[in-house]
Amino acid sequence: MKELKQFEEVLQRSVDQTKDCFCIKIEKEGAQVIGLSQQAKTVPTAILTLKLGDSFFTTGWIDQEYYQPSSEPIQIIVAVDLRKQSNQKIYVSVNDQIFKFGARSTDRFDDSLSLFWESELGAGMVICQYDATSEEMIRCIVSAPSDGLRKFLKADIIQKINLYSQLAKRREEKKQSDLPNDKEVKNESIEAR
Repeated sequence: MKELKQFEEVLQRSVDQTKDCFCIKIEKEGAQVIGLSQQAKTVPTAILTLKLGDSFFTTGWIDQEYYQPSSEPIQIIVAVDLRKQSNQKIYVSVNDQIFKFGARSTDRFDDSLSLFWESELGAGMVICQYDATSEEMIRCIVSAPSDGLRKFLKADIIQKINLYSQLAKRREEKKQSDLPNDKEVKNESIEAR
């Protein structure tokens, strides 16, 4: 309940353009950045890779093309709280379920997030990943006004998409190989008689 209230506060501060919070909304109809300019801005690229426990997925827009490997609709809102530079917080809403990435998010050890967006004004990336050495959730927000850094960040997220796609494919193949085939089931039932 506390995380929901914090998430909603960051969303409101983004809409109010307080310049210390912003959010990115990704859905099938498009992607918007809210709080970084005078008005909400539709962007051609906003793509998220998210790992929560054993689950991972990718969704978003790349160059005005919708990308979502799964068939179920997913609405994503990533809200970034920059009020304390030494303690930035990132909230992720996945179909109205809230996840918080903060410095002491001990329940997020196995979780990671990468969000890339770009428009004609530049690009940016939000990265969250647990660092076992410092025992802290690392949160990094990168702004890329230059073309070289924008291309690098975009290449990085596309590489992660490819990796997540391969992992998903291997996981699905393993699930299929773990299922008994019809012939094995028939043989087992005959032997049981």
